[in-house]
Amino acid sequence: MPRQSRIDAPGALYHLIIRGIEQKSIFKDDADRNEFIERFESIFSETSTPLAAISSNSHQYLFTISMRGKRP
Repeated sequence: MPRQSRIDAPGALYHLIIRGIEQKSIFKDDADRNEFIERFESIFSETSTPLAAISSNSHQYLFTISMRGKRP
């Protein structure tokens, strides 16, 4: 059964989850991790998407963003 459509409301919070397979590291090294962070900073900045929270460890990154009336 397909999942239901997400709620699309101004100010709604969305959780972005990036996980490694079998809890394996998602980065090769610190340079790889830094490039990933720089890319996300660039995307959030260019789209004026506010980042409400971030959590990370070696095998996952969790972001919480607010769309402020924009469509995801």
